Amino acid sequence: QANIDDRFQAAIDGNLTNKKRLADFIEAIGTDPSLAQIMQTSLPIFKCSSDSSDGVLPTSVRSFASNTNPPAGFSTPIEPGISNYMGVAGIYMPWGGRLNNGILFGINDSNKDSYVTHTQVSDGTSHTMMVGERDMRYAAGTWLGVRSASSYGRQSWYYVEGRVSRPINDPISGVNNSGDEGFASQHPGGAQFVFADGSVHFLSEDIQFDNGGFTYNPNFNTTNPASLSSTGVFQRLGMRNDGLIVGEY
Repeated sequence: QANIDDRFQAAIDGNLTNKKRLADFIEAIGTDPSLAQIMQTSLPIFKCSSDSSDGVLPTSVRSFASNTNPPAGFSTPIEPGISNYMGVAGIYMPWGGRLNNGILFGINDSNKDSYVTHTQVSDGTSHTMMVGERDMRYAAGTWLGVRSASSYGRQSWYYVEGRVSRPINDPISGVNNSGDEGFASQHPGGAQFVFADGSVHFLSEDIQFDNGGFTYNPNFNTTNPASLSSTGVFQRLGMRNDGLIVGEY
């Protein structure tokens, strides 16, 4: 995997020090077609053993196609290597890298990073989810990154993250506000989650759920829902700073 990362950076600017966008790498494929294979590499560490897919994200499931994909000289779009492990963004719909109240969410601002410090996880690391599963039935994601960081929806931040305003194993409809924006797995009855303290917990799909009215609405740009007291256990585990008692799960 280190060699893949080195190829990413070297292909873009000849050094390994500057952060670059995924779009820059896609553009670089036009001058080095062999780089397309890197994007389509299946990395076992990102794939859950319960997912029966062949390790790539088909265009029919979550298309990576755009004006620059396929690059010049390619006849078919690139199907990137999948990831079954999504960052927990919080309760809000990720849109243009806006703020959220989870731990792993993107900020579309060159002057900011998207990291969250330990002190910002005020609910405690043992009560805050950081990564959750999403299998191919629910359009999974990719280890590559985000294709369109300034947008929102199934083709943007959901390549790498999910929100807790969708139930675990929520039915998928193929449109926004669907199960492929949350968390799901092939494990019977629920999904695995990594908490911020490094512990792993299997959460039942029947865990107490109440999203406080937040479903498909990308217009929020605050870090807490309007009615904290109405949120369920699942939502409280997905928010780092709600200050509410979690309860049993």
